[in-house]
Amino acid sequence: MDNFTLAIITSIATIISALTSIVVVALQINDKRKFKEDNPNATYPYHKSKSVLTFRHKIFGYILAFFAAILFGIHHVLAKDLISQFGSLYTISIRNVAAGIILILFSSILIRQNAEHMPFFSKKTAAIIVGSTGANITYGLALFILSATAASALYKLNTIYVFAIVFLINPVVYKSIKWYNALTASIIVAFGAILALQGDLSILPNTDNSSTTGIFLMILAGVMWAIQNVFMEKGDYVKGLNFVKISYLGKILLIASAFIFTLAVIVEKPPELSSTFAFKMLLLGLVYAGAFITTYESINLIGALPTTALTSLEVFFTALLTTLATNTGLTFLVIMGSILIVLGNTLLSEQNSILREITKRRKDNFRL
Repeated sequence: MDNFTLAIITSIATIISALTSIVVVALQINDKRKFKEDNPNATYPYHKSKSVLTFRHKIFGYILAFFAAILFGIHHVLAKDLISQFGSLYTISIRNVAAGIILILFSSILIRQNAEHMPFFSKKTAAIIVGSTGANITYGLALFILSATAASALYKLNTIYVFAIVFLINPVVYKSIKWYNALTASIIVAFGAILALQGDLSILPNTDNSSTTGIFLMILAGVMWAIQNVFMEKGDYVKGLNFVKISYLGKILLIASAFIFTLAVIVEKPPELSSTFAFKMLLLGLVYAGAFITTYESINLIGALPTTALTSLEVFFTALLTTLATNTGLTFLVIMGSILIVLGNTLLSEQNSILREITKRRKDNFRL
């Protein structure tokens, strides 16, 4: 990636991060002020119920979801560039440290003293750390082999994995959902990923057996991310307190980075430290943290279904930014695959929402 392309991507990421911070902080301050005026002696509810969400909140929610898709796309492209230069494990571990610190600081600034906190040391947390560590390692190794576009397309399959895992944990709920709708949506997502992958691999100069290894690793990463997401949703803190979730995720990233960095010291050559290296790593961590902040706040404002649909645009933005960074063409198959992924994930997210509501009523079958 040349300096001009890096400058453009940096500018986009900086502008989006700044706008996101302004939007989230402004909404929080304004809502808090109005709440205190109406309820002087009450504690501010950091989770906004649907009854108090205004049209303005929803507009900002859609904007944040769109920003999240762009930031995830930038992240894939930047991560690919850095992994190619400095190695998979060092890049991922340092990214996690930077992103984890940013998430914790951002959350602590907005929540402060009155927010409820979630238990960190538990079996669920241990399962989440294992899933996060494994997912990050396999993602880094896969991205070393595959292009950013291919990795992004395969990553969006994790919606299927989440549905499958929750369904397997609670097989008795199959009568309560339209499983054929979920199956159709899964097929659409998978077909979209195949189209995007085929369109991307067709423009690569060297397509060999290593691509198969990369695809396998990326699928494995998606499964591990799905396990992490399922256990996070199973936590007792799932009440829409997304800033608490952000802080929790920051801690998970920091712990996972310790394991990944230890492995990197053993198997990889240390990167040469420089100001350019530090800047790129900080930018990667900022983009990664920003993507999660915008996603969680969008879920808080408009719900998981529209957020999942809009963030699925990350495949298109990844392909677009890859075209800019590598001077390769944006193929018709990649565009069609991106559209199908958005469509399929929208339909599947609806079934996921139904399934989660059912499983919440069956807590006895939803324990570790």
